[in-house]
Amino acid sequence: MLSEENADVNSLSPKWVDKQRANLALVREIVGDQTPIGSIDYDACLRVRSMLARLPSNRTKLYGDLPIDKAIERAAMEDKPLLSPVTQQQYLAALRDVLELAAKKKIISVNPAEGLKPIKRDTIAASEKRKPFTLQQIADFFKTDFYAECAKHTLPFAYDKPGWRFWLPLLCLFLGARPNEMAQLHASDLKRTEKATWYLDIEATADEDEDSPVASKTLKTGASRRKIPLHPELIKLGFAQFVEQRKKAGATTRLFPDLTPDKYGNVAAYALKRFRESYLPNAIKLEPRQSFYSFRHSWRDALRRINAPSSTLRAVGGWSQGKLASDAYGDKLDPDFQTKFIRKISFPGLDLSPLHSTKGE
Repeated sequence: MLSEENADVNSLSPKWVDKQRANLALVREIVGDQTPIGSIDYDACLRVRSMLARLPSNRTKLYGDLPIDKAIERAAMEDKPLLSPVTQQQYLAALRDVLELAAKKKIISVNPAEGLKPIKRDTIAASEKRKPFTLQQIADFFKTDFYAECAKHTLPFAYDKPGWRFWLPLLCLFLGARPNEMAQLHASDLKRTEKATWYLDIEATADEDEDSPVASKTLKTGASRRKIPLHPELIKLGFAQFVEQRKKAGATTRLFPDLTPDKYGNVAAYALKRFRESYLPNAIKLEPRQSFYSFRHSWRDALRRINAPSSTLRAVGGWSQGKLASDAYGDKLDPDFQTKFIRKISFPGLDLSPLHSTKGE
């Protein structure tokens, strides 16, 4: 209840609330749903920690409603990946918070879960949670049968009627954008400066009225509000033409109207599912910690190869880098300023010329 009240007051997402409920549900399953909170001692907390350390990732997906002890046995026999230390810590935090509330209400005298940490520390740095694609993987992905078929058409992008399968990987690779940012784009988000620099205007919008024709957009962080210069390769591929076609359907039309938000408002959810389950694994051999988000991380590596300043990483990529005194001076978001770095981004070995639009600018 306190978590839900906190979520409501602080405008936290329904997805966050559901995650807290799921965490607590697993803890209750381990402890025992009928176990009085007053009987949960330090040994019981250690048992929770021990079971979490042996619990497989995606347990429900793998074993359905199989009891937790049986799922652990099966996972051990089948050598399934286990919960990461970070995920274990989230469950332990749920246990700790419940017991802390019980202590404050004087149901128990002390919180036996205070300071409890996963058995195994997370040895993977936060910056390494997701791995970029290798240059060879990138080149191979855009040589698949799908893109080969697109290349046979006068306007290659037009072969993909919904548009998102063709454009989402390219946009995330060349712009360093998050999938949901690109999936929820409107035709009106593509703009041009007085100096003729094409850019995507990624900004927050208010929730729509119930009968408003303009769908709302969500952003991950404040740093996500930015203006991303369009990479020249995207112009050659006909992105401006594609947007112009969408505009003819109405100025407020989404670029990818077939993608509808899931219950948490994530417009990219269906597309990511298709890429995760089919398009990516059928195209390239994925390594551990690689996913669709690896396109974004490959873009970050491309910035490193050209020695782009950290201000570009923040202004264009939307990563928080920590504030410097100089951050308040000048307009680092200016597309005309950032485009000189974006133009230099390349992925050696990647040849997209067969996909170039014959009417590209």
